[in-house]
Amino acid sequence: MPSALTKAAEGYPRRAFTVDEIIAMQDAGIISEEENFELIEGEIVPMGPKYSAHERIKSKMVMALSRACPLR
Repeated sequence: MPSALTKAAEGYPRRAFTVDEIIAMQDAGIISEEENFELIEGEIVPMGPKYSAHERIKSKMVMALSRACPLR
């Protein structure tokens, strides 16, 4: 879990990160490999943990869509 979350002031320039930079931060221990986040347009956006109920619902939806959309 991140030690601190902040909200950047709107209107100020932000530095975009690359995937390679994120990997380097994980290798250096700056970002834990267990942290859940997305890299959106170069910004690190924290995400909540995955819950088993969410995963079960997602699996059922994928199965239902697979059955409803036959292969060509």
